[in-house]
Amino acid sequence: MLAGSGWPRLGIAGPDIGRLQREGRLEAGGRVVTVEQVSEPRPGQRFAFVMDTRLCDAAFALADRADMPGLRVHLRQREAGLAATTGT
Repeated sequence: MLAGSGWPRLGIAGPDIGRLQREGRLEAGGRVVTVEQVSEPRPGQRFAFVMDTRLCDAAFALADRADMPGLRVHLRQREAGLAATTGT
């Protein structure tokens, strides 16, 4: 949330950084600084976990733009032939 661009030049350091993040505003150098003034938006991370399904449109939609997609399929040995023929 707080990128290093704005707060160092305003004299905000140490515990004041956490206080600014928690409270959203802080008095520094005789002026009120808001978290929006010293923050840069950054995208969050996305994890997609697809379990026990064959590949389908919904699985692709879930994994789209995921930073870490995961696929887990648990099949018993007797289902190996079915999996090979159906793509599950």
